[in-house]
Amino acid sequence: MNNPAKETLVAVNCRIPKSIYEEVHQLTEVTQKSVAAFVTTAIREYIAQCTEINYTQSKTLIVDKFALELERKERKE
Repeated sequence: MNNPAKETLVAVNCRIPKSIYEEVHQLTEVTQKSVAAFVTTAIREYIAQCTEINYTQSKTLIVDKFALELERKERKE
C-alpha cells in the first residue's frame, strides 16, 4: 500500500574535501543526527537562503547551533 505522505528518496553520491567531512562528522556527533539527516537539512536550509526573500533560520539550525555552542563551552571547561 502506497503512503502518499511519504516522499520518494533519492541517493546522492559525491566527494567532498576531507576538511568539510571532518566538520560534518563533528556536528553529527554533537547533534546526534545521521549524515543523511544532516545533508537533507543543509540542502533545505541552503535552498531557503537562496529562494526566500525574508529568509529566517530554521528551528533545526538554531537548535544545532545552540548544541554546538554548548559543546564548545564544555570543552573549554
